[in-house]
Amino acid sequence: QEKANPCPTYGATALIGAGSSIMLIMSLSMTADLIGIHTDTGAFVYGSMSLLDKISNGVAIALIQHFHPDHCTPVDCPTARYYRYTMSALPGGAAVLGALSTLVLAFLRWRNRNQPRPNPVQIQQGESGDEDQEPGSHIVVSNSNEYATATESEQRKGV
Repeated sequence: QEKANPCPTYGATALIGAGSSIMLIMSLSMTADLIGIHTDTGAFVYGSMSLLDKISNGVAIALIQHFHPDHCTPVDCPTARYYRYTMSALPGGAAVLGALSTLVLAFLRWRNRNQPRPNPVQIQQGESGDEDQEPGSHIVVSNSNEYATATESEQRKGV
């Protein structure tokens, strides 16, 4: 019996490793985007995502084990076919679903690119302790934590 060439296996292994690394980095990046400027809840969000990851992996492993064929006859052994589909069709289907999700999100972002951005966080007058401001003005907190006052008419104009 002739030995199989292991080189294609090395290539497939390298592709699987690269794909797994990219998926992990994208997942962490999306989690960081989800947190945004609300860093006070970052630990909770990362912990929740990790818990969801562990639960979903556990459910996937339980389903794979549950549907594993227990019987194998010398004529027809469905175990090899089961593992072939489990290791190729399921990840392939997940990749297609992920690609479709990415395309939908990219389309939604492209469609909303010209819509106005939401205003920065606003603190109503009186809540900040600065009572000497002019009436109708707010303290506008920007992302860089610099404070500036703006009247309501200036805020509507986008000044």
